[in-house]
Amino acid sequence: MLPYLCELKGQFTRYKLEHIGKMTSLYAIRLYELLMQWKTTGIREIEIAWLKNKFQIEDKYKSIKDLKKYVINPAVKDINNHSNYSVEWTQRKTGRRVTHLIFTFAEKQSTKPLKQNNKEPMVLGVPKSEIRRQARIGESWEEAALRIKANKLMANLGAKKSPSN
Repeated sequence: MLPYLCELKGQFTRYKLEHIGKMTSLYAIRLYELLMQWKTTGIREIEIAWLKNKFQIEDKYKSIKDLKKYVINPAVKDINNHSNYSVEWTQRKTGRRVTHLIFTFAEKQSTKPLKQNNKEPMVLGVPKSEIRRQARIGESWEEAALRIKANKLMANLGAKKSPSN
């Protein structure tokens, strides 16, 4: 038992309770915990069957449409409204079936006004000029910045995998 107790120092996920205290969805809290395990990368791909197991809803929401409507969308909305992170998600299909959910997330920046200097204003670490060029209709600054960061991350991951071994 002692070796397991000694490992507790480094093998756990830490977050502040104030970041989840106002959440109303149990799924949002659990999803937040799962995302915080990967907070250094800002992206997490989760198999739907594994996620349903972690949420203890294996026998519920047989349709992906119902899972999105009653679990995923409310959880992401709760996290975006009440936590210190902004989250977006997409899905990945294997054949015609949705098998994985891909979450991209980043810590929200404080809303303090920027000091006047020669640096370009940024949103979540992305220059506003770049967001203006790539933003989609109806997308908020934060949503566009998250999407741009996720695209860059995916491109970087693809570039790292491409050299042949």
